[in-house]
Amino acid sequence: MTTTPTPQPDLSPVALYTVFAGAILAAASWLLCTAITLISTQTIPPPAPAIIGMARLPWHTSDPAAGFPPVLRDDLPPAAAFWVITILVLLLLTSGAAAVAMYIDALRGRKELARRPYDPRGHVSPRAFARPRDLAHLCTGDPDSFTMLRLDGQLIGSSPESHVLLIAPTSSGKTTGPVTTWTLEHHGPAIITSTKADIVHLTANARAAQGPVWIYAPGVPDHALGMPACGWTPLTGCENWEHAQMTGGWLASTPGSGDGEQSDGARFYTHEAGRLLAPLLHAAALGDHTMSDVNRWLRTGDAVPMSILKSAGADRAYDVLDGFAQMEHRARSLTVASAGQLIDAYEYETIARTDRRDFTPEQLLAGGTLYLVAPEGRQQLVGPLFTALLGAIFRAAEMHALEHQPLKPELRVILDEARHLAALDNLPHLLAVSRGWGVRIATVWQNLDQITSRYGKQTDAILGNSLAQMFLGPIRDPGTREYLTALLDTETRDEVTYDLDALRGRRARTAHARPQAKASAQTLQQLPPGVAILINGSDLPVKGRVARWWEREDLTRIIDAGAHVPARRRLPAIWRGR
Repeated sequence: MTTTPTPQPDLSPVALYTVFAGAILAAASWLLCTAITLISTQTIPPPAPAIIGMARLPWHTSDPAAGFPPVLRDDLPPAAAFWVITILVLLLLTSGAAAVAMYIDALRGRKELARRPYDPRGHVSPRAFARPRDLAHLCTGDPDSFTMLRLDGQLIGSSPESHVLLIAPTSSGKTTGPVTTWTLEHHGPAIITSTKADIVHLTANARAAQGPVWIYAPGVPDHALGMPACGWTPLTGCENWEHAQMTGGWLASTPGSGDGEQSDGARFYTHEAGRLLAPLLHAAALGDHTMSDVNRWLRTGDAVPMSILKSAGADRAYDVLDGFAQMEHRARSLTVASAGQLIDAYEYETIARTDRRDFTPEQLLAGGTLYLVAPEGRQQLVGPLFTALLGAIFRAAEMHALEHQPLKPELRVILDEARHLAALDNLPHLLAVSRGWGVRIATVWQNLDQITSRYGKQTDAILGNSLAQMFLGPIRDPGTREYLTALLDTETRDEVTYDLDALRGRRARTAHARPQAKASAQTLQQLPPGVAILINGSDLPVKGRVARWWEREDLTRIIDAGAHVPARRRLPAIWRGR
């Protein structure tokens, strides 16, 4: 009869660890005794007597030398000196060990490229996600930083001078979290776009305590905003021909004119539409006309703008407009139709009433706040107006940097619902150059597809120049999920297997270190609302919680203080009494 032997645990690793630990303890005891004798008598003790004496110390605390063999007693100092030297040496060793541990821990907070095989730092496995000690440079509260999330009770911000990209699906808390936070914490000029008046209700009074506030919401009634709206006209500055040309280009930089959606022909006629609008804007500004007049001239072929330009001696603008008049009928019709779509908004009376000069970009850059609000039903109409206004402000910031210095404090631009309200054609270029003007841009999208559908091949430029990228959960769309999974990379996890030897009754343990993705489709889809993943520059990824404004006492105090701002202080002087 054959019996199966009972498996016995393999004790060899335990014995090996015990021997190793004993050897380390013995070596440490000899080294400590050596340090004591070197300091007291400048001698090095034999290992065996030194180890025996150190082992007897617990029973000879009042007279340590008595516990050592006679061969060493004369080399040891008195009891008081012995313990003082021992404590100092232990403190020195502990400090050194702590410094080494902190250095190794710092190595775990970063991955590095192209380390040599012999570099000992290559044997330190980095953490999967950053801890607060890895992000000390982001916890400074720098005013040129966007507060991103909270990690272990500490607020983590973006790197200074960085643009921010936030991907947040519907109902993820972006308005009450990041957008409100970024608006309230900034002490300087700011622009905020939104599809709803919620952000105005939350922050406008608090911002009014710092400087003038303008709310440009064409077609939105004042009672929906909680305070009077202002006006703006694309004709501001168009007395200058070059500025009129730029304004025409800005109007043509609409949220639907990017590489991702338009054909080559459509892009051509949109560009030509901007060129056609330029002389009309120039004529209207010179003749003290309105945008409604420009719209009428465009659609009726009125000769008034030609007459104004000729009388004013604006030969270049006259030649451009005359050139369009001489175009082949079909091409001219397509250009006029494209231009008409850009200023269709002024056919609506509620929008035409906002065609007035209530503020200038220079006044905003001096410390004001501008809200651009457009509900869903108005976005296509007012999109060209928003892009033209933003273009004029960015141009003013650029000129300020050229003629004086970069804006200080910086202009903070928060483009919520950027795909629908403010997806400027030149956004990739702005992200690349505007930091030098003192401009910081935060773009907010619902998913990555909104960027790729608008900008096509230029998507990489937007992602590359947005050094701080935050993703609010839950993340369900494949494009965002795949991009984030690639950014997170992999982590090393140990897999342990056991093999049973039936004949000898031994169990073999094998450990394998294998790379695995840090996040899967399920883990990203199950991120709770308010939980976010931050990728900031070259730092390890961060998983934390986005604080709502009411969870932060400092923001609550700012909002409460704004509620007590006198009503007349809330209105910019330029449009008080309207």
